[in-house]
Amino acid sequence: MKILVTGGAGFIGSHISTYLSEKGFDVEIIDNLERSSPENLRRIEESNLRIHILDLRKDNLRTLLERYDVIIHAAAYVSVEESMYNPWIYIKNNFHVTERLTRYLSNKQKIIYLSSAAVYGEPINTPIKETGSH
Repeated sequence: MKILVTGGAGFIGSHISTYLSEKGFDVEIIDNLERSSPENLRRIEESNLRIHILDLRKDNLRTLLERYDVIIHAAAYVSVEESMYNPWIYIKNNFHVTERLTRYLSNKQKIIYLSSAAVYGEPINTPIKETGSH
């Protein structure tokens, strides 16, 4: 199974990518490196993962996406505070990129969309429970 992780040089994306690679999956990454860290890039390099340095907002994705069975979409801006001050940047980067990705997928491909714990609000207790009683 060939898997593409968008945002694979981010914190969550790099952990997912290396984990799946260790489990024997054929994993590649797309990231524009805009918000990646040296630690995440080291993790990717040590795992010998292939990274495509592309911008999901601009670059041609259609032919690249055809190569994968599953796309794990982890590319997103995540700061709630920043999104309050720059909502259109978040809409363009998070919503429109997701819509663009899904438009290019065939019926045979699967997409796994990752969300954020920010949807649960300020936690009273951690770890946050997905049941709503947090």
